[in-house]
Formats: sequence, C-alpha cells, structure tokens
Amino acid sequence: MSKFLSTLLAGALSFGTIAAPCFAAESDNKAEGKAEVTKTEAADYLERTALLPMRAVAVASAFAIGTPIALMRCQAKQLGEYGEAMASELNRNQLVTPLMVASMPGESIKMVGSVGKGLKNSAANALSAWDEPFTAKSFCLEEMN
Repeated sequence: MSKFLSTLLAGALSFGTIAAPCFAAESDNKAEGKAEVTKTEAADYLERTALLPMRAVAVASAFAIGTPIALMRCQAKQLGEYGEAMASELNRNQLVTPLMVASMPGESIKMVGSVGKGLKNSAANALSAWDEPFTAKSFCLEEMN
C-alpha cells in the first residue's frame, strides 16, 4: 500500500512541476507590457486542468509545512500572554499569589486549546493555497487571528 501511495505522490509532484511554467509565462508577458491575448473558454478550461496537479501539490505542501508553523505561533502567542499576566501579577503583589498557582493547571488545558486553534488556522490557510498557490499566507507566515 505504501509503495502505491509513494508512486502516486511522485506522480503528483512531477505533474505539479510541469504546470509551474504556465505561471511563469503569464507573469513574463505582464512584466514586459505585452498585450494580453483574449482567452477562449476552451483555453481557460485547459489552463485550469493543467494547473490542477500544481494546486494539489500546493495545498498538500501548505498542510505539511504550514501546520507546524501555525502550531508554534499559536503556542508562542498563548505563552506570551500567560507570561505577561504572570509578570503583571508579580509586579502588583511582589509575591506569588494563590491565583497564580491556581492558574497553572488551567494554562495547561488552554495550551491544548491553542493546538486546536493552530490546526484550524493551518487548515484554513492551506486550503487558500488552491486559489493562490505557494504564498506566504498558505504557509501561515502572515498575521494570524
């Protein structure tokens, strides 16, 4: 079964690299200021079909690469907020309060919730790679919610 899946993945990757020159040719024409040729419906259909494997590879790579990035960013944000709250509580009372000690188990549970938030953000951003392949947003490198 794994041999079949690896063959399927290799085929998808090779088809994805074949479709990449379509974007390059289009951007070269725009950069040189050439007049854009009007596309027929058939040409548009063929272009979408040619880009299908590349878009599939873009979504898969965004899931694979963007998920750990989103998880780490959500965890870092959560721990930063917790650290600021602890620091302000220490400055207010000059000692460890029962509230701070009681918040530690809750913070552990909240970190599990931030994993879910990271997974949700990475899935939404990876699916946006279908329309805009290989962008910073699809790899969770732009500002997150």
